[in-house]
Amino acid sequence: MNSHSNRAMVKADLISRLHDALLIQILSLIPLPDAQRTRILSKRWKNLWALLPILHLVMPFCWTAEEINRFHDLVDQALDLPGNIPIQRFYLYCSKNCSYDRVSGWLRKVVQCKVQELELRFPADRFAFRLCWDLFKTCTTLVKSDLRCPVLEELFVERQLLNGLFDNMDTFEVISTSLKTLRISFALCVNENLRVAISAPNLEYLRVLDFMSSHYSLTKPSALTEAHINVEQAYPGPQIVRCLTSVKILTLNHRTLMSLSQFYGVYIPKFPKVVKFVIEIKASSGWRVLLVLLNKMPNLEDITFSDGFYPGTHARALNESWNPPAEVPACLRCKMKEIIIDNQETVSPEQFELIRYLLNSADKLESLTMNARTINTKMREQVLNLYRSSKSCRIQFV
Repeated sequence: MNSHSNRAMVKADLISRLHDALLIQILSLIPLPDAQRTRILSKRWKNLWALLPILHLVMPFCWTAEEINRFHDLVDQALDLPGNIPIQRFYLYCSKNCSYDRVSGWLRKVVQCKVQELELRFPADRFAFRLCWDLFKTCTTLVKSDLRCPVLEELFVERQLLNGLFDNMDTFEVISTSLKTLRISFALCVNENLRVAISAPNLEYLRVLDFMSSHYSLTKPSALTEAHINVEQAYPGPQIVRCLTSVKILTLNHRTLMSLSQFYGVYIPKFPKVVKFVIEIKASSGWRVLLVLLNKMPNLEDITFSDGFYPGTHARALNESWNPPAEVPACLRCKMKEIIIDNQETVSPEQFELIRYLLNSADKLESLTMNARTINTKMREQVLNLYRSSKSCRIQFV
């Protein structure tokens, strides 16, 4: 009996004598509550669980206030580390009765601990939780975040440059079957390697303002009806646009058009449902892409040039880049009802010819509206006197 006890003690001592790093790695393989219980084994084990770089916290369904407070205290103890020991990964699953004020405090703590990966999950019966991204603006170590809520319908994410500091996030991922509205604003950050992945099959509305991401992965949402895309780099434009075939309303800015101009022969799909199209053109390549897009939108009824036809100082570039096609796009000839030209300073001779082409080609056009602010009386009269293929077309200056 004594011999058996001695052998057990020797084995226990051998384990306890292992290096801290190895013991912590062992503890990281078991649930946190079990790891926490090892503190009663001996003085050697008392504080090891608190050094875990990976915190995996799952709140069970709690019937009593005592059970709720027990979980809250467990998280407090796990994060009450001297010297803000770095946290590699923080996973938190909250049940219905979790104190969401405490959650905000925990997030502030993990940011102070230089968290690298963050994953939050909320229950289906929790309808609202405000996650303030300001918490993470000063976190230069976060490389991956994952927020999951089974009833989430609307999400707005904005990242900004703060005090000249850049963040190190390399992946932003959205996974939701309930999400209907998604707005992304990554306009003031600089990180050419950010990857964005969106899996939201029931998405209905998408707005992207992104000057930093180099790659987009978008699961094609069949319910998507409206999309507004403004991206800076070359690849995200085609990667997003090719997944928008179900939309009825589409906006593309000039940067997105420039990215499409590099790949439009392969990447631009058909948009059979688009009836309203808003386009911003600031480069000659935009006009070439426009012709391709018009031939991909057979049911287009309303087109808006959000920044006029082209800056007046580049009228020659317009003349060089706009070549009327041999065949009028079907949507312009048979479907187009309204053309709006916004922010047009005046009308140059080259732009006048483009207006003539549109009026002469659109058989069903009902109105052409311009807000040319400095157009002279003579040019105004020339535009008003242009031939219109549609006898019911009205020309308006506003």
